[in-house]
Amino acid sequence: MKNKLNISLVIPCRNEAEGIALLVKKALKIAAEVIVVDNQSTDKTALVAKKAGARVIKEPRVDKLGIGYGYSLTRGMKAAKHEIVVTLDGDGTYPIDQIEATLNFMGRKNVDMLLCSRFPLVDGQAISWWRQLGVWLLNTQVRLFYGYDMQDILSGMWLVKKSVLSSLKLNEGGWNLSPEIKLAAIMNQKISIDQFHIHHYEREFGQSKQKLVITGLEHLWFIFAYRVRHLLPVRLKFTPLFSIKFWKSAREVRV
Repeated sequence: MKNKLNISLVIPCRNEAEGIALLVKKALKIAAEVIVVDNQSTDKTALVAKKAGARVIKEPRVDKLGIGYGYSLTRGMKAAKHEIVVTLDGDGTYPIDQIEATLNFMGRKNVDMLLCSRFPLVDGQAISWWRQLGVWLLNTQVRLFYGYDMQDILSGMWLVKKSVLSSLKLNEGGWNLSPEIKLAAIMNQKISIDQFHIHHYEREFGQSKQKLVITGLEHLWFIFAYRVRHLLPVRLKFTPLFSIKFWKSAREVRV
């Protein structure tokens, strides 16, 4: 790509030295800025990312479970130099090659935030049945409690305008930042949102930091508690879970 996209790409990392250089180099081919936020790595993640061309920020904070995913994302998004901020996980599972398409879609729809969904799965995408079940249950919870046809409440990829970040009032420091930012956007009537279907790949390097059962239960409680704490009008875009209309809308979100 001759002209890089005017976006800031934020990647939260912990102990991803094995694969972060390749991810950063791919990202720098399209993004004007790549920010790697290092959260208490004990390997050479920060050094490797910097050598590959990323802007590296240290974020030492962690939540009660020792996770700093949310703190890292919030810190990176606030530090971004460009108006459009794109997030990716540091494990290389999200599609850098679809960022331009997501940005174009966001522009056509003229929205403040674009949620990137790995579901419905196509072409044998790399998500275990256990994770699929968990995400389906949480998506269902969001549809019931918030009246919004959420396709992927746990996706780690989204595009958001930096100018609306302060109005989202993000507080979560751990894994719950992922549902929090989406729910905050849904609950804020002044923020326009849409969804876009993306591909998802196998992790090539390193190990996942999540403990699925514990994390899943944390998400389940958080989604319920967040709704109780914010007894405000919601976006009434609900369709019955098993209706033809729902599955039609799920197919339409693919690009």
